[in-house]
Amino acid sequence: MKIFLSLFFFLSVAFSGYSQLDSTTIPIRLSYFEAGTGTGNTTLRWRTVCFLEFANFEIQKSTDGNNYQLINSFTADKLRCQQPFEFSDNNNGLAARIFYRINVKNIDGKAYQSKIISVFTAGKGFAINSFSPTIINSNATINISSAANEIIQLSVINFQGIISKKQTIAVTKGAGTYQVSMNGLPAGKYLAVFQTQQGARNSISFIKQ
Repeated sequence: MKIFLSLFFFLSVAFSGYSQLDSTTIPIRLSYFEAGTGTGNTTLRWRTVCFLEFANFEIQKSTDGNNYQLINSFTADKLRCQQPFEFSDNNNGLAARIFYRINVKNIDGKAYQSKIISVFTAGKGFAINSFSPTIINSNATINISSAANEIIQLSVINFQGIISKKQTIAVTKGAGTYQVSMNGLPAGKYLAVFQTQQGARNSISFIKQ
């Protein structure tokens, strides 16, 4: 009974904690925001929906996840906003983990920030930059940043604490996008737990329709 209550508490905290970060609860108007790493550089890619005639984009960078500095800023008109954006940043000689975010400003003075994504340039560990959609019909698209080539075990746990699905994902060093099939799962709330062979772990909640 104690084991069941502990697991229920863990799942409840995990689900409620993630929902606070879900892009549906904050005013983000970016269709997507992702990163890829190469030799000595990070490439940021995003797309947005512009409701007004102009939008200003401020690309911000951090080496500790708390203190950000502006590395680039530009304004795009409504026509340009219909196309994807791409920006390359030099990360030579920086910390093993780098954080990025975009501050978007409208001409009406309103501003909002994108989600924060991180990339690894050295060391160890991994991060889930994005998991979409959070309400899934069949497949999930996951953007993962990893410090090294890794085999990650994905365990999909239902709200009763039962593992409903297991799958391994071979991730490569840097940031990459991976597809995971959620076909066959009954409708309901789930927790996706990602764990490396070294024990590093991340989790994200989602809903299966």
